Amino acid sequence: MQGPNKIIGQITNKVFAFEDKLRLYINELEAEDFSNFPAVAALQSEVSIPDSTIHQDLISYLKEYLREIQNRFDDVREIKNCFILVENPWHVQNEDMKLFCQFGFSKTQLMNEIIELKHDTQLKASFIEHREKQEYNEFWKKCP
Repeated sequence: MQGPNKIIGQITNKVFAFEDKLRLYINELEAEDFSNFPAVAALQSEVSIPDSTIHQDLISYLKEYLREIQNRFDDVREIKNCFILVENPWHVQNEDMKLFCQFGFSKTQLMNEIIELKHDTQLKASFIEHREKQEYNEFWKKCP
């Protein structure tokens, strides 16, 4: 997840996607679907351990792991819409302004700047070019 030219929105998207995968795995295991765990399915057929032991232990472990990740990223979850401004400012919505204001930005000034930005076709072309190269910092350096 870490590395050069990574932005927080990309990193948190991976965390939240992983949370969703954990939920999927838990739901599958609770339905006794081992399609995402072929090694567990093979182990159950080879070893004389009661199915419920492996099955329940794995579910418990995944649920605890999910809770831990949710706790660690709870504060980020509350402000994740703020990352849209950095990831793609053309997707910022009026509803997002309330979040930005919590960080001390003037709603009026920010709205005016975003409107200007959204209608600057040269800047948008530059953003697309830099985004393809994962050069978000270079784009933001060019912004007025």
